Amino acid sequence: MATREATLRLDFSKLPVRPPVKEVMEFIASKLCIAQDQVTRIHLRTTSVNVHIDVKDQNVALKIVEDHDGKHNFMCQGSEYSIPVVMDDGSVLVKLHDLPSRISDEDIKEYFSKHGKVMNIFEGKWTEGLYAGSSNGYRFVRIVVEKPIPSFVDIRNTTTLATYKGQKPTCSFPGTSTELRYHMIDQSCPNFKIFLNDIKANG
Repeated sequence: MATREATLRLDFSKLPVRPPVKEVMEFIASKLCIAQDQVTRIHLRTTSVNVHIDVKDQNVALKIVEDHDGKHNFMCQGSEYSIPVVMDDGSVLVKLHDLPSRISDEDIKEYFSKHGKVMNIFEGKWTEGLYAGSSNGYRFVRIVVEKPIPSFVDIRNTTTLATYKGQKPTCSFPGTSTELRYHMIDQSCPNFKIFLNDIKANG
């Protein structure tokens, strides 16, 4: 039996009426493009308008969320509604952009434990080309966020950009610790283009 760590949740609660089962299944097949051999269970709840999908591997679940959350619309009564695709355990994937290899997973866990329940930490990999399979330098933290995570964090005296879906971007004031003062980021911020480019690249 799959654990919640490998379970996706599709939220159809914004729709004015309960969607037909056939249309939901077509949406899953055509939009999420999950390979049949990766799916172990699809549960359309009768007491809610959520659909829970168990897949065989946690990494597959995380990849589906990363690729499809909020990126597809469902047509209902002549209107389109964006459908959230999230992890069933409520976790999000935080991308750390600038950490050197000397920063250990334990260092990362120690910092992020202040912001919620850390599920796991892993490194990104190049997926194609001559160096496919080697680390690409990005670190990822899967965490159930209990306290908002700022856009810039200090781990072992190293500052890194940290981004995740649903985050309210912040920016440190020049000359101050990123742990002390923040303001909401806007187009006047020197880091605005960094966030804009990351949003374009990662949705």
